[in-house]
Amino acid sequence: GISKGRAVHPKSVNDGLYRGFGEDSLCKAYSAFLHLARKHGRAAFLSDPRLSFSLYESFRPDIPAGAVGWGAKGNLNLDLIRRPMWC
Repeated sequence: GISKGRAVHPKSVNDGLYRGFGEDSLCKAYSAFLHLARKHGRAAFLSDPRLSFSLYESFRPDIPAGAVGWGAKGNLNLDLIRRPMWC
């Protein structure tokens, strides 16, 4: 990944995810996101650069009042990620 114009080592990203989710929750989230990616297929993501963000908008966590920034904690509802596309 890239942060502030600099490459971020994948291990750093992985470590941050483990800290934020915990191992069990991270595995469940990874599984749900993998299911979502497979449901749409690689070609859909390559042909529509807005697809990833529009999907994120459909399930992004609600952040409690008073919490701000990317580090604010919220509850990620995995059922929203796994739901059929027509719901």
